[in-house]
Amino acid sequence: MLTPYGNRILVTRIAEPRLTSSLLVLPETISERPSPFAGVLAVGAHITEDVTPGDMVVLSDYSGAPVTTEVEGQQVEAFIVPMSEVLMVIER
Repeated sequence: MLTPYGNRILVTRIAEPRLTSSLLVLPETISERPSPFAGVLAVGAHITEDVTPGDMVVLSDYSGAPVTTEVEGQQVEAFIVPMSEVLMVIER
């Protein structure tokens, strides 16, 4: 597992299901912008906010640097995001 440096968090985007008027589910690749919702995987050592792994956050559009990491034995596309790009924390 990667550990972000400083005031950054490691997140994975949570896809929102997109439905058409005829109730067809569109894949995420058709979406014009990424989902704003993300799950926190790890936090940096200098995080002063109340963000812990397992929380859900809302991010600004197109935020974060993409990285690939392994979570529970599977390769996952994750993003390293500075706390300044986190709009809201949803605690679980």
